[in-house]
Amino acid sequence: MMKAKVDIAACNGCGFCARMVNGIFLIRDNGKAFALNVEIPVDYIELAKVARDECPRGAITLYDEKRLRSYVSYPIEQV
Repeated sequence: MMKAKVDIAACNGCGFCARMVNGIFLIRDNGKAFALNVEIPVDYIELAKVARDECPRGAITLYDEKRLRSYVSYPIEQV
Protein backbone atom coordinates (compact mmCIF):
# COMPACT_ATOMS: atom_id res chain seq x y z
CA MET A 1 0.00 0.00 0.00
CA MET A 2 1.91 3.04 -1.29
CA LYS A 3 1.05 6.42 0.20
CA ALA A 4 2.46 9.91 -0.15
CA LYS A 5 3.34 12.69 2.25
CA VAL A 6 4.22 16.34 1.57
CA ASP A 7 6.49 18.32 3.88
CA ILE A 8 4.49 21.56 4.01
CA ALA A 9 7.44 23.51 5.40
CA ALA A 10 9.56 22.52 2.38
CA CYS A 11 6.82 22.92 -0.26
CA ASN A 12 7.12 26.05 -2.40
CA GLY A 13 3.67 25.65 -3.94
CA CYS A 14 4.80 25.18 -7.55
CA GLY A 15 1.91 22.73 -8.10
CA PHE A 16 3.90 20.26 -10.21
CA CYS A 17 2.80 17.30 -8.10
CA ALA A 18 -0.88 18.24 -8.32
CA ARG A 19 -0.61 18.51 -12.09
CA MET A 20 1.16 15.14 -12.33
CA VAL A 21 -1.09 13.16 -9.97
CA ASN A 22 -4.29 15.11 -9.43
CA GLY A 23 -6.44 13.30 -6.89
CA ILE A 24 -3.47 12.29 -4.74
CA PHE A 25 -1.75 15.67 -4.50
CA LEU A 26 -3.86 18.79 -4.12
CA ILE A 27 -3.14 22.46 -3.48
CA ARG A 28 -4.54 24.10 -0.35
CA ASP A 29 -5.89 27.65 -0.22
CA ASN A 30 -2.50 28.78 1.14
CA GLY A 31 -0.87 27.61 -2.10
CA LYS A 32 0.95 24.65 -0.52
CA ALA A 33 0.55 21.07 -1.71
CA PHE A 34 -0.73 18.23 0.42
CA ALA A 35 -1.25 14.53 -0.17
CA LEU A 36 -4.52 12.79 0.51
CA ASN A 37 -4.16 9.98 3.02
CA VAL A 38 -5.19 7.34 0.50
CA GLU A 39 -3.49 4.42 -1.19
CA ILE A 40 -1.96 5.45 -4.50
CA PRO A 41 -3.53 3.33 -7.25
CA VAL A 42 -1.05 1.05 -9.03
CA ASP A 43 -1.58 2.94 -12.30
CA TYR A 44 -0.41 6.17 -10.63
CA ILE A 45 2.64 4.96 -8.71
CA GLU A 46 5.10 5.78 -11.49
CA LEU A 47 3.59 9.26 -11.87
CA ALA A 48 3.86 9.78 -8.12
CA LYS A 49 7.54 8.79 -8.31
CA VAL A 50 8.10 11.37 -11.06
CA ALA A 51 6.35 14.01 -8.93
CA ARG A 52 8.59 13.08 -5.99
CA ASP A 53 11.78 13.08 -8.05
CA GLU A 54 11.00 16.34 -9.85
CA CYS A 55 9.79 18.27 -6.81
CA PRO A 56 12.13 21.29 -6.74
CA ARG A 57 12.23 21.30 -2.94
CA GLY A 58 12.26 17.53 -2.32
CA ALA A 59 9.10 17.90 -0.26
CA ILE A 60 7.45 14.63 -1.32
CA THR A 61 7.95 11.28 0.38
CA LEU A 62 6.45 8.03 -0.85
CA TYR A 63 6.22 5.17 1.58
CA ASP A 64 4.83 1.69 1.88
CA GLU A 65 2.60 1.62 4.94
CA LYS A 66 2.91 -2.16 5.32
CA ARG A 67 6.70 -1.96 5.51
CA LEU A 68 6.52 0.81 8.09
CA ARG A 69 4.32 -1.34 10.26
CA SER A 70 6.73 -4.23 10.00
CA TYR A 71 9.48 -2.23 11.72
CA VAL A 72 7.72 -1.86 15.05
CA SER A 73 10.12 -2.02 17.97
CA TYR A 74 9.29 -3.80 21.16
CA PRO A 75 10.89 -3.24 24.55
CA ILE A 76 13.55 -5.76 25.48
CA GLU A 77 12.80 -7.59 28.66
CA GLN A 78 15.44 -7.33 31.33
CA VAL A 79 16.80 -10.68 32.49
